Amino acid sequence: MKNIFLIIIAIIIAVLFAFRLKDDWLKYKFLKEEAKSLEEKKEKLLEEETRLESLIEEISREEIFEKEARLMLGLKKEGERVVLIMPPEAASPTPEQLKNKGRYSVNFFSSFVKKFLNFLSNIYNIYNIKK
Repeated sequence: MKNIFLIIIAIIIAVLFAFRLKDDWLKYKFLKEEAKSLEEKKEKLLEEETRLESLIEEISREEIFEKEARLMLGLKKEGERVVLIMPPEAASPTPEQLKNKGRYSVNFFSSFVKKFLNFLSNIYNIYNIKK
């Protein structure tokens, strides 16, 4: 009788242990699958972050390029106002300036060419950085 009682208790303990082991195994499988899906999601998010960072860098370069072009060439966007602040000595024209009114001076062309070459150099540098 005592042996039967011990066998029944052993069987009950074994069944309870088996149920506990089954529950732990199912939790393990679920957590393993969850970890795998989270790793995949992490990889996708890292790829998206890289893509967005490159997009931000591209937009930043384009904004800098546009700003430089507008400043160097005196361009403006539609609806913008351009304010030119003249130095005090240039506020009142000299007789020589009045005499040459309507004509372009050599200084104007050389200044324009310098600014334009500087502009092209900046474009070249921006695209070389991009590569």
